[in-house]
Amino acid sequence: MHDIEPYWNWRHKYTAEEDERSPFFGTEHSELYFTQAVYDHLIHPQWDAFGSSTLYMKLLYADYDEGFARSSSSANGTTCCTTM
Repeated sequence: MHDIEPYWNWRHKYTAEEDERSPFFGTEHSELYFTQAVYDHLIHPQWDAFGSSTLYMKLLYADYDEGFARSSSSANGTTCCTTM
């Protein structure tokens, strides 16, 4: 599971860590230390926790003018679109 990395090619357009309206604003990720796990399997440190012990996500992109956000889930690697 530590090999499953969230999609990263959006970072030149948007990072949730720098978006003041994001619940993940100010989050710092380590590239060296794997501190989160699902059951007994370490997961890549770029995934964001949001209160579940078995599901992590990555907010890939948010467009407040268009009213949508795109995210990815570590549970099955799928990407979904959510209307804000």
